[in-house]
Amino acid sequence: MSIIAERAKDTAEYVKLSAKNTRLRTTERVNDEVARDVGQRKGIRGVTTVKVRKIGECKLDENSSVEEIEAKVKEMIAAARTMGFWVAASNLEHYIKGYGGVKSISRSWLRSFRKVREAESLNLAKFEKDNILELVRRVWKDGDQKMVTEDHWDKVITYNNAGFSIEELYYASGDSSLTSKGSFMITIKGKFVTVKGLVYHRWHDKYDWHVGFQAIVPGFGCIPDAALKKLQTHGNAREYRLECKWKHGLETKFCVGDKDIKWNWRIVL
Repeated sequence: MSIIAERAKDTAEYVKLSAKNTRLRTTERVNDEVARDVGQRKGIRGVTTVKVRKIGECKLDENSSVEEIEAKVKEMIAAARTMGFWVAASNLEHYIKGYGGVKSISRSWLRSFRKVREAESLNLAKFEKDNILELVRRVWKDGDQKMVTEDHWDKVITYNNAGFSIEELYYASGDSSLTSKGSFMITIKGKFVTVKGLVYHRWHDKYDWHVGFQAIVPGFGCIPDAALKKLQTHGNAREYRLECKWKHGLETKFCVGDKDIKWNWRIVL
């Protein structure tokens, strides 16, 4: 190979390596910017970067010792509090300390998540359409009357087996359920309908771990459920239940056949 050809080859390899390094540095800057943006939007304090560990680095599994897992979990709890994920940190600490029982969750914190508000809205819509309006449609021609209807609806709040999320609710409970029980007094006079009632919401979840699943924890990499489960089977950790309760009141009037009904749902303290 001539000297000119060798220099051309060296130059090409240098350009290729430089381009690769540039892409890596650009990716690192993007990760930092995304982390800062997430921190600002979520109100997370002290977040400047999200480090993605290499596969195998600081990895925990069912073969790790209880002491190793507990040490890493305590680091995770401290990191969560630094990020402002106080509820997620408290729930994990409740588990590893083996408190068990039922742990109450703040209604205002829980309803700050879109997934919870959507589940609530879907259940309320079920009462409107499948209970109240359906009953009125069936009986209003029978004349003036009063009646009571009761029912309940369930909605699963899920992250669809996602291995990562920026929402604290994902780390605080994962998938959960909202059960809504309602009772309504319906008064029909001609075509005029009056509805009064209450809906009791109960958000609930079993705080447990499922072998075979895993999640990516920012700064700690991939954490398998099997490792956390081992703290229960070989340590002092205990499963427990998460719960939150609140009520919606309803008082509305409409005419049979109305297409735009103002339902006037309100939270009852």
